Amino acid sequence: MRRPAILTFTRYYMPGFKAGGPIRSIANMVARLSDSFDWFIVTRDRDSGDPAPYAGVSVAEWTSVGGARVYYLPPEQLNAIALRRVVNSIPFDAMYLNSFFDPLFSTVPLALRRMRAIEVRPTLLAPRGEFSPGALALKSAKKRSYRLVAGGLGLHRDLIWQASSDVERSDIIRALKVSAADVYVAQDLAPPPPPLGDRRQSSEGLSLVFLSRISPMKNLRFALEVLRSVRVPVRFDIYGPAPDEGYAQQCVEIASTLPAHIAVRFMGEVAPDEVHGVLGRYDLMFLPTLGENYGHSIHEALVSGTPVLISDRTPWRALGQDNAGFDLPLGDPQGFAEAIAQYSQLSEAERQMMRRCARARGLRKSEELGDLAANKKLFDRLVRASPHREVRI
Repeated sequence: MRRPAILTFTRYYMPGFKAGGPIRSIANMVARLSDSFDWFIVTRDRDSGDPAPYAGVSVAEWTSVGGARVYYLPPEQLNAIALRRVVNSIPFDAMYLNSFFDPLFSTVPLALRRMRAIEVRPTLLAPRGEFSPGALALKSAKKRSYRLVAGGLGLHRDLIWQASSDVERSDIIRALKVSAADVYVAQDLAPPPPPLGDRRQSSEGLSLVFLSRISPMKNLRFALEVLRSVRVPVRFDIYGPAPDEGYAQQCVEIASTLPAHIAVRFMGEVAPDEVHGVLGRYDLMFLPTLGENYGHSIHEALVSGTPVLISDRTPWRALGQDNAGFDLPLGDPQGFAEAIAQYSQLSEAERQMMRRCARARGLRKSEELGDLAANKKLFDRLVRASPHREVRI
C-alpha cells in the first residue's frame, strides 16, 4: 500500500537557500515525515535572484532530492499550462501551498482547482508569516486588492490553514475572517543541532551579526540607526542576499555615516552548511525583524550558542527570563542600544553563561517531540479527508 502523497508548491527549494526560512521549513518537514508521506515538490529551477539554474539539477522532470521527488520548472514552464501538466502527471492525496500571495505557486494551483482543471483534493495553505502586521504593512494596498479579488473568486474556499504559532493563528483568523476551526498550529520542525564550539571575548569590541535577507521585512536599516547611538566599540557583520537592491543601497549609505567606533561590513551570502559556524563566531545576533512566523536564523543562532537581540514580533519571547538574549519592542530603539551597551559590560564568565543559556533555549526547540507529532497529525487529518468527504468548491 502506497503512502499518502502530498503535492507541495513552493517558489524556492533545495539546493536553494537565498529565500530563507520556507526552504528550510519544507526540507525539515520532508526529512522528518518522509516515513509517513510521499512528498512531491514543484518549484523553480534556480535560487532567488539567480539568472542561471542550479548546477547539476535535472529540470522539467521528476527527480529525487533527499526524501522527496522534485520537479524543477525552467523559465519557459512558469505558466498555468505547464503547471497543470505537471500536476496531472502524478496521483496525489492532498495539496500543500506555502504562500498566500504567490501568483504562480499558490494562485494558479488554486485557480486550476477551482475550475476543476486538476484533481480536487484537500488543500493546506501555510502563509509563512505573510499575515503578521509587519508583513501586511509592506505593499499593503496591493495585498488588500488581491485578497478582495481572490475572495470574490472563491479561490480560498474550503481550505485548511497551517500556522506556525498561536500568534500566527490569530493573525490568519483576523486577516482572512476564516473559521478558527480551520486553522491548525503545527510549528516548523527544527533540524538536528550542531556541536557547540569555543569562543573567547575579542579585544576589538563587541561583535554583532545580522544573518538574513537584506529587505524591509528584516529591518536592517533600523539596526543600523540603532548603532548610531551606541557608545561602545562594535563590529557589525551583515550576511545575506539582497533581493531589494534599493533598500540594500540605503543600508550601505547609512552604514557609511556611522561613527568611527562602529565598524560595519557587508559579508555576502552564506551557504546553509556554513550558517552555524558563522553565527557561532559572534557575541550577539542583531535581527530587529518586523515579524516572523518562526525565525529559522534566530533558532540557528541560539543553538550555535549566540544570544540574540530581536524584536518582540516573533515566537521567541521572554528571552531575558532564560538569559538567552533580548526581545524588545520596535517602538523603543533606545532600548536596543541599551541592550548592546549592557551586553558589552558583561564579564567573560557572564558571556559564557549567557551563551550556554542561549544554547539551552535553542535545544529545547530542537527536542520538542510535540512539534513532530503536531505536524504528522495535521497531514494525517488532511489526507484522511480525501477519500471520506466531498471537497466543496
